[in-house]
Amino acid sequence: MKALKRINHLDSNTILVGQKIYLKDKESTIEYYITSREIPDCGYHIVKNGETLYRISKMYDLTIIDLMNFNKLSSYTIKVGEKIWLKSTVKKYAKKVQKQKSPVPKKTGISFSKKEGNSLSNRAKA
Repeated sequence: MKALKRINHLDSNTILVGQKIYLKDKESTIEYYITSREIPDCGYHIVKNGETLYRISKMYDLTIIDLMNFNKLSSYTIKVGEKIWLKSTVKKYAKKVQKQKSPVPKKTGISFSKKEGNSLSNRAKA
């Protein structure tokens, strides 16, 4: 059992449906799994033929659970050409509390200053 875990770079005794298990140590598999890629700027990986969630998780040094959560997957099944998000796409927005100002009514009409002997009726005659 230890040899199989070492050959397949497994951390536990659990294997997943569709996961390939190698019985002999192959150089190509060791090189493939040792190579870890950085998450691309676009934030996703497009599934290629033969890839599994397990393989993608190892490529980008993520857990399968993270990939399932990021992509809202309920099973381990993925399809060729599918976008697999490699980081959370949920954005957290901080709510800003703004004080609302009461609207100031606009002044309409004509205004004038009142002087002694000046009234609205006198003003209208002018």
